[in-house]
Amino acid sequence: MTGVTIIEAGPEKLDDIRPLWEMLNQHHASISSHFPDYFKRFTFEQRKAALEAKGRNGQLRLFLAESDGQLAGQCIISLTPELLGEIDSIFVAEEFRNKKIGDSLMRAALDWFDVNGAKSKSVVVVHGNESAHAFYERYGFLPRSIRLAQS
Repeated sequence: MTGVTIIEAGPEKLDDIRPLWEMLNQHHASISSHFPDYFKRFTFEQRKAALEAKGRNGQLRLFLAESDGQLAGQCIISLTPELLGEIDSIFVAEEFRNKKIGDSLMRAALDWFDVNGAKSKSVVVVHGNESAHAFYERYGFLPRSIRLAQS
């Protein structure tokens, strides 16, 4: 992974990840067999507000991967006052994939959880994105339950 820097930041940097979040949301809309319209209606402003609320009720950290001054990837994590950690979002732009950037972001996030005493760590994967399971399994994340929803 040459020329990539991982930067830790707080919620004040949420606007910086907007283009990457929009790519991730479009990906979710394209793979969701049950809720594509949900993702098509879901805006960055809605997501940002939810993440800022998490930050007010606990801790919110962003890990940004930069390559030659360009944002290559992002990982957003939260930690509740009860020390429950969640990977809220992780995404690497397509042109930067297969360079271990996702691994670097995940290691930074998990290290931060460990340093800050997280009692548990979880991630929610959109139905239809089962190809992401292998990535998460490398870090010990395994399916424990499936949450069903209505639109």
